[in-house]
Amino acid sequence: MSSTQKQNPTEQVTDIVKNLSKSSEENTKLFKNAKVAEVKQFVIKTEDKKSIKALVIYLPYPYLRDHKQAVNKLINEVQSKTGSYAFVVAKRTVISKWSDFKQVIPKSRTLSDVSDAILEDLLAPGHIIGRRTRVRLNGTHLYKIHVNEDARPYLQDKVETITQIYQA
Repeated sequence: MSSTQKQNPTEQVTDIVKNLSKSSEENTKLFKNAKVAEVKQFVIKTEDKKSIKALVIYLPYPYLRDHKQAVNKLINEVQSKTGSYAFVVAKRTVISKWSDFKQVIPKSRTLSDVSDAILEDLLAPGHIIGRRTRVRLNGTHLYKIHVNEDARPYLQDKVETITQIYQA
């Protein structure tokens, strides 16, 4: 076992970001303010009894908004170093409508808007072009998401993983 496998996922991703920032001048500028807020590791069981590892990397929202190019480099680097799927999600705050928030709660901080934004982040290179929500008789919701055709080859093998991460 190498030393990177013994580390917890947060330390491992932080080391990858540091090494990536040192690799070139362009990367130094891109990853200068990159701070990994949190990393969660998921083990997903597929229908054919295989287990897939996935890492969800949480970055601060302002960094993610301003550095889309850096996010794609980070995803590729983490996937190649760890051998598992990697997803980058912005760390967002949900404000409850029953909280003691003194002002009108911004729409971007509502539960439904935050969960929609997380789904957008999980489908990173792709963009949602259509949504359908179906409420079943037992009260559960079925979400059908239509993604642009350009991202189809990239996301085709990750559909089950994205579904289970979003549900969690």
